[in-house]
Amino acid sequence: MAKEAKIDYDKENDILYVHTGQNVSDSVDFDNFVIDYSREGMIVGVEIMRASEFIEKFGLSKEFLIKAEKASLSVIQGREYALIKITVFAVGKMKEITVPSPVPQMVKV
Repeated sequence: MAKEAKIDYDKENDILYVHTGQNVSDSVDFDNFVIDYSREGMIVGVEIMRASEFIEKFGLSKEFLIKAEKASLSVIQGREYALIKITVFAVGKMKEITVPSPVPQMVKV
């Protein structure tokens, strides 16, 4: 189920951050992504490094991120992996961005 999310784009550092606003307890880095988890182990945020390069795969430009107004975050979490879909709304357009390959889950110690 998609949750309404906040979207922040740092154009100088080319970093896109989409988050639900919930408290972050832990994070996992992989490839160009940082995945934020709540205390309950639920994904509550995604940070994408070199975001403009990444979104080119979806036919989007850096200008789309600069004009982004809102977003939603949809996560399907399994035992060991999660699939993440980000929907970005900008200037009357909507575009889905999928984080590639399954995301590793946070390991609870």
